[in-house]
Formats: sequence, structure tokens, C-alpha cells
Amino acid sequence: MDDADLIKIGNTTPIPFGLNNTFTYKNWDLNIYFYGSLNGWKRNELKEMSVAGITDITYGLNALSSVKERWSPGNPTGTLPSVDEGTSGTATDSGDFFYEKAWYLRLDNLQLGYTIPRKIFNNKIANARVYGSIRNLFVITPYKGMDPETGNGIGAYPNQRSFVIGLNVKF
Repeated sequence: MDDADLIKIGNTTPIPFGLNNTFTYKNWDLNIYFYGSLNGWKRNELKEMSVAGITDITYGLNALSSVKERWSPGNPTGTLPSVDEGTSGTATDSGDFFYEKAWYLRLDNLQLGYTIPRKIFNNKIANARVYGSIRNLFVITPYKGMDPETGNGIGAYPNQRSFVIGLNVKF
């Protein structure tokens, strides 16, 4: 292997974007907030750990049967990286096997609200609005790791989905 074998895998610097909009109809309002990134690639370290874990034979441990799927001169059609003598027992430090497209589109907030007409309160309350919202409703991505937005996936805490019901009142 020499410099002629090197190729650019992709761009690890993503291009961020976002869209926020509020739609209203009579007393109803619907707010949506999408954001994401384009053009990014990310190393899937969860995949790397799972593949590395099958080659603990370097430490004299048992291995999963998928070790037979390793590339080697005797198995040139293998689908997993070859075994090396590194600490993980896997040739994980080079190549593009563990890199994945990591663009994503996340619906971060969806909020539906209703403004209660003033006449219901005999004009004693200036404005009242009830609403419900969901955070982190879904993510569209080709990335197979935990979450394309969080760290490397090892010990990272994923974005949580939350549900909120609220009431805004003005006197």
C-alpha cells in the first residue's frame, strides 16, 4: 500500500441547515422546527466495537462465528476487515469500512396550540392559549450508529424525546 492507494472518503465537516415555521388558522397554530446537516461522514464506532469484539481470539478468548467473514488471503471475499495484531484485534485504523454517510434531518419540535376566545372568560383574561409539543419526534438519516448528532456513539447520551403540555395566560 502506498500514496496511490489513498482516496478521499468524504467530508467530515457538515453543512448545517434549519427551517422554522408557524402556520395559523383561526385560533389554531402549528409550529414546526426542522434542522439537520448535509454532506457529513462519520466513523461508526459502535460498528467498529462490535466488529472488533469478534476477534478477541488475539487474547485467547472465544470468538463469534462471524470471525469467518474476515478478509484474509485465504478468504478474499470476506466482508469484514482483516485481523491485525492491534489492541482490538481488528484493522480498524485505516480504510473506509467504518465510515458512513451521516447527513440527517431531525424534526426537533412540533407544537400545536389553541388560543381560547376572550369571550369565554368574560374579558377578565386578556389571552389564554393551551398547547402541546413533542421534541425530537424523528430523525431521517442513513447513519446506522446511535445518533448522527451526538458524539461517537460510545458512551454518548442520545437526544431524548419529550412531551410537553402547557398553558399561557395573560391578565
